[in-house]
Amino acid sequence: MQRTPPSKITLRQKIMLVMFGLALFILLLELSLRLGSCILSSFQEYRNRVTLRQKGAYRIMCLGESTTVLGGSNAYPYQLERILNRQATGIRFSVVNKGLGGDNTADILSDLEEKLDRYKPDMIIAMMGINDGGQHMRYKETPGSGRLFLRYFRTYKLARIAWMHIMAMVKGAAGPRAFLSPKECYAESPGSMSDYNRYVEAGRLYIKKDDYAGAEDMFEKALELDPADPGLYMELEICYNKQGKFSDAERMFTKAIEIDPGNYSIYIGLGVFYRDQGNLEEAKNILNRAIGLEPDCPDAYIELAWCYKDNTADELLKKAIELDTLNYDTYISSGMLYKYHNNYIKAESMFKKAVALDPDNEQGHIWLAVLYSQTGKDDLAARYYKAAHQLRDEYYNSMTYRNYQELKSIVDRRGIKLVCVQYPMRSIEPLKRIFEYQDGIIFVDNEKIFKDAVGRDGYGVYFGDSFAGDFGHCTPEGNRLLAENIAFVLLKEYFNK
Repeated sequence: MQRTPPSKITLRQKIMLVMFGLALFILLLELSLRLGSCILSSFQEYRNRVTLRQKGAYRIMCLGESTTVLGGSNAYPYQLERILNRQATGIRFSVVNKGLGGDNTADILSDLEEKLDRYKPDMIIAMMGINDGGQHMRYKETPGSGRLFLRYFRTYKLARIAWMHIMAMVKGAAGPRAFLSPKECYAESPGSMSDYNRYVEAGRLYIKKDDYAGAEDMFEKALELDPADPGLYMELEICYNKQGKFSDAERMFTKAIEIDPGNYSIYIGLGVFYRDQGNLEEAKNILNRAIGLEPDCPDAYIELAWCYKDNTADELLKKAIELDTLNYDTYISSGMLYKYHNNYIKAESMFKKAVALDPDNEQGHIWLAVLYSQTGKDDLAARYYKAAHQLRDEYYNSMTYRNYQELKSIVDRRGIKLVCVQYPMRSIEPLKRIFEYQDGIIFVDNEKIFKDAVGRDGYGVYFGDSFAGDFGHCTPEGNRLLAENIAFVLLKEYFNK
């Protein structure tokens, strides 16, 4: 009996078998990594808890900007420490407040590695992003959304770590300069940067750390090497101003103008300085000189308008808008000034023009909601608050998105627990969508608890201003409410208390 010769395996079949084998290998590797991750995570968690009870405090570091740092002993991080330590948990907590007024998310990350080395926190609490600029994009248009989905898989993370390790070897594992401490920055080998540039960079890093005395020392050293740089005097002005050395700050403006008398931006800065000091007549004089140097600068007219309470302010705002009819920020600033002077009709007009100019930017909707709320038009206020919330649910700030992702990457490498706190009054959903395909994060939602409290007791009990439109810097009572809510979530979801 003649046998039928076996059929040959085609090239296509071979490719399919290889792909099937590769897929099976990746699946088994993924399952193994997940199982190993669970075991290691459980072991690490147990070890951390045992170590915690034996060797002192559980360290929490709070990251953010003015909403984190302001309040003195009543800032939310310090109230959080007191609240946590009042609970019968058997755990002693230590909370470090590393907020810095005016910081955006890039500033916060710039020296994060150094902060982690210094304080060695067990947990990071981040409430940040309100100072970020940049483009707002729809979530569905997120760049690299496929890559985000891959982040969910352990095999992708393993491959990414391996690739980063290879690239680090190729590049000599040189970390970014932004993560250097000021001392390390200046201690670089001679010739890598000039002494002048090292002093300047070190001074700017000191400013990021809120160490204005240290920054002052660096900038003064740089000034000895180049006394003809007007920018250095402006750097020093910031240091003196922050330390309350106002006469020295004024002297820096004078020196900068002597060196560069045609620079209108220096005059604008000096005018704002005088206005903040209450010297309105001198502020008017200086800002008018700025306009004389650059009559087409809208910012100069807006800053000058804040010095007046009569029709002059109105004329100056009109001029600013004429110079740049498509500038969203000019309409918002004008609306804020009209609102400050209780001219609600014109304020409404400015905010509506801002919304018409950029309907996808939430700020115009927020300011209209605030305006209507203050004037008793509750239905309109609710409408614009809803529109703002819908925009937040649909859009994200690209800078905030990327830096939150970077924060997650940094703390994951170090095995630090990440807690993401949403600002009071705002929906948690946009923050959750940043980490849509990632786990292991604790989220703290402050929307309902603050809205209920404000509806019951009034806005002024919990906020000292409304810089963000629908919320502002917390009063001591607002910080207490914020700290209590964070403590409640931590004890329930992480410490099982």
